[in-house]
Amino acid sequence: MSNMKEIVELHKDGFKPSEGALEIKNVLSRMQKIEAKEKCLRVQFLDWLSDKLLDWSNRVHMMAARIESPCLIEVAPRKREDSKSHKDSKQVERLKQLLEIERANKK
Repeated sequence: MSNMKEIVELHKDGFKPSEGALEIKNVLSRMQKIEAKEKCLRVQFLDWLSDKLLDWSNRVHMMAARIESPCLIEVAPRKREDSKSHKDSKQVERLKQLLEIERANKK
């Protein structure tokens, strides 16, 4: 960290810092932002929630893998095209196309 202060002081004196020094300064700046972000309560909560959901997901998957009894109710496998997120993404794509056409018509 003291080297960084020296680099800044040299820059103030009129010396041009090297590209490596500027890159190190940028990396240190990013690291300080990350450290500050890690102290944020919202970030800590979301990290905790993510860990809990991952743990729950893994336990549910293992429970499903251990089922050996015959199936009582058979259903057709889900297809990606049937999912809500796929339908939403298709609609968003269609709206983007319509927007592009509208913009082209205005020109």
